[in-house]
Amino acid sequence: MALMRCRSIHTFAMAYPIDIAFVDEGGWILDAIRALEPNRRASSPDAFITLERPAADTPWFETGERLSICSVMD
Repeated sequence: MALMRCRSIHTFAMAYPIDIAFVDEGGWILDAIRALEPNRRASSPDAFITLERPAADTPWFETGERLSICSVMD
């Protein structure tokens, strides 16, 4: 899930951990957190987008990587 204009998230009332990536306006990964447990908070003051997914052992973003997103308009 991509949360736009999001600098802070919480996992209160969640039943499972999540992986988080905070992204700045240039697409740089500012911080990547794996398996953030329920009932926790995380933030990054310079983030523009926060990405999250259920925690998994598969590859995830690393701090310092750059993300490129393209959209196609009709």
